[in-house]
Amino acid sequence: MNAALVPVEVSLVRTPEGRDRMVSKISLSHLMSGAPTMTDVDHKLSMFTEEYLATLSRCKEELHHIQEEKRGKRRGVNPLHFWRIGDSLLAYLGGQPHQDSFVLRDPYGHFARDLSVSKSTLQKAVTFRRRFEAPEAIDTTKGWDYYREARYLQAGGVESVTKTASLEALDVVVSVRLTIPVGIDMQWLRSQLSHWFCSSDDPSAISRWLEEKGIEIGDCEISIVTDGTQPRG
Repeated sequence: MNAALVPVEVSLVRTPEGRDRMVSKISLSHLMSGAPTMTDVDHKLSMFTEEYLATLSRCKEELHHIQEEKRGKRRGVNPLHFWRIGDSLLAYLGGQPHQDSFVLRDPYGHFARDLSVSKSTLQKAVTFRRRFEAPEAIDTTKGWDYYREARYLQAGGVESVTKTASLEALDVVVSVRLTIPVGIDMQWLRSQLSHWFCSSDDPSAISRWLEEKGIEIGDCEISIVTDGTQPRG
């Protein structure tokens, strides 16, 4: 059982007492291949189910708030609700390989079924969470549609790196949009980029370093500032 991840399915079943209960199940072939005790497997699957239900509960709470806002005719759903859904799902997905060798089969399909929302909505919520590490970076006046459709990318991107250089009494500000993989610490990245910009005169070296880290370089904007006035973001 510990040699490889075992796919698990979670479903609602009716107990002999007539009550509905969510349970985790694995195939008989996986059960027999590792020759574990039934007590051990039952305990691990029970813990697996609890973790799934805990994540499900957190997502349902946010969906409840979303429905309340819609009934209250709020202008645009607060995107923080979807950020929290994405955060819960991302934490669950990130912890799966450590859950006693069990992994949920088709996680988006499971959560979409039990939350009564589409898989694409959940996937966009996770993408949203990955792009914005902290909720403080989110403009709640924009509404969920703005972030769901990734309009922020059209407005210059999520992360921008700025370097100012003097050029004949002019300040030239270069802003580059970067697509950053999950797992890269943003504070560390900013520190590394600041070091590169201050010490390297070879732009191609910076580009190669970003590629090695799996960071994609997107659109570039150049602004010229006079009289010490900073450009507006």
